[in-house]
Amino acid sequence: MKRKNDIRPLWNNLRYYTRLVLKSGKMAFFAAIVYVVSASLLALLRTYELKYVVRAVSQGAEAVRLMLLLAAFILPMILLTLSSETSNSAIYWYSRLLRTELIKKLNAKRMKMRYWLLLEEKTQSLLERARRTLSGDNAVTQSLLLTMAECGCALLEIGTFAVILLHADAIIIVAVILSAAANYWFMQRMRQAEHDDRKQSAAFHRRMEYLFRLSEKDAYGKDIRIYSMSGWILSKLDALFRNRLKYDRRSAGRTAQQLLFEGSVTLLRDALIYAVLIVLFIRARLTLDDFVVYTASVSELSAAFLSMIKYYNRLKAQGMQIDELRDYMDYEPESSASAELVKADSCRIEMEGVSFRYSDDGENVIDQVSFVIEPGESVALVGPNGAGKSTLIQLMCGLLKPTEGTVRINGTDISQCSETSVLEMFTAVFQNIYLLPCSIAENVSCCPMAETDITLAEQCLRRAGLWERIEILPRRMESRLEPAVFEDAVGLSGGEQQKLAIARAIYRNAPVLLLDEPTAALDPLAESAVYREYHEMTKGRSSVFVSHRLASTRFCSRILVLDGGKLKESGTHEELLRGDTLYAKMYREQSRYYI
Repeated sequence: MKRKNDIRPLWNNLRYYTRLVLKSGKMAFFAAIVYVVSASLLALLRTYELKYVVRAVSQGAEAVRLMLLLAAFILPMILLTLSSETSNSAIYWYSRLLRTELIKKLNAKRMKMRYWLLLEEKTQSLLERARRTLSGDNAVTQSLLLTMAECGCALLEIGTFAVILLHADAIIIVAVILSAAANYWFMQRMRQAEHDDRKQSAAFHRRMEYLFRLSEKDAYGKDIRIYSMSGWILSKLDALFRNRLKYDRRSAGRTAQQLLFEGSVTLLRDALIYAVLIVLFIRARLTLDDFVVYTASVSELSAAFLSMIKYYNRLKAQGMQIDELRDYMDYEPESSASAELVKADSCRIEMEGVSFRYSDDGENVIDQVSFVIEPGESVALVGPNGAGKSTLIQLMCGLLKPTEGTVRINGTDISQCSETSVLEMFTAVFQNIYLLPCSIAENVSCCPMAETDITLAEQCLRRAGLWERIEILPRRMESRLEPAVFEDAVGLSGGEQQKLAIARAIYRNAPVLLLDEPTAALDPLAESAVYREYHEMTKGRSSVFVSHRLASTRFCSRILVLDGGKLKESGTHEELLRGDTLYAKMYREQSRYYI
């Protein structure tokens, strides 16, 4: 669909939303139709109730007749009110279900999107705007159906009361239409300005959310208090709030201008219409009850036009928000990665002239790196902090996309293969360990309990050195983790979490093993046990081991030394210690403090 000003047409976004509603349940649309009909009939009955009451009074009707007449109108009006309120609640309920489904889809999209895309500024901006369309009870996906129903109701009332007023004088219809057109024109200008502000404010909203999450996380609580960071964080938030206040002031100013403009136009329109009706009444072209019904119809028609303008503009604004949701849900840059990498028992990994930078105008984090890891070879990757070791690991397994150069597995360029088929070749333990709020067995297998091989999971926990901790628990591997989620959950120390991550890597049993600082939180004895297990794990398959503790690298068949994103040295532990190498300097320096 060709887009104007980078926004899809309103009808296109409404069609997209309508399809979503129909998929979630057709009862939502039935409720919307009931609401439109009930609310419109209610407005019509209110108008004609006045006509017939005034006529009865002018004809000297008795009290009993007046009471029966009122009852004839009031009872249907009560039923219609109940009908409209019930259908309104039903619309809200079904829309809430839809919003829940869309939140699931948003999270699924984020988890399935290629990892390197998630790091892009464009992706982050699209995600932030999409999340805002789904946040809170006033989320557009929860209120759009009601807005559509209100527009339908306003349209039906406009048609009904326009027909009634045509019997009086066409000037009345012209006046109402002109005032509505003027209000629409002004509100349209305000809505576009609001949308532009929304797009511009997405970046600082994302920064505010980050700081809020930072201040809420228990993991950062110690640092915030020890280093007295609360003042600094609050000052950052205060600066962002001040920035947001500029947008809020502009929004409030636009609202005031809109109200002033609407009030002025309404005053002029009503003065003209009532003048016409009074003249017609004086000339005896209208009876008293006709005068009453026409004045009431003018009020209803004016209110319907204002509602139509209000809800149509809201509809356009919500359509823009649906557009933002679609921007993220549809975002997937074209890729030639359509082939499937054939899974093999052994892998040959080749990096040829690989460079990588996180932004187009940034410096290379990895710079022209080339090497080959043969099947079954065990390689250590070492270097100073910031050398690019973790980045290189992510490039190797396809999580990141090289800016230049090629990564091949068994001779196949992985940029031409799907991310899923590439990642199936790897199992990894990264520096940051994340646990799932489920059982220990499921944390090891990373799949539901029904699909978990319990025997294998226990073997993996034993090999990782965590079984002694697990077997004393009342429910053993069925014990749940994450106390923040479950009251009966088990809490694991940092070292135990790393052991669990190693058990997870053993369970996966992929051809290539990546270990990025797997022993950082372990004591020396536990670390030594992991090294022994590491040798068992790597037999017959390729592996890459990243560590700052260089004593561990002697167990690897080859060592690659990275510095400043460049591959500086390559060789065995003994070969690199012989010369005046960066590795030898690092090893001797580290040996003085860590034995």
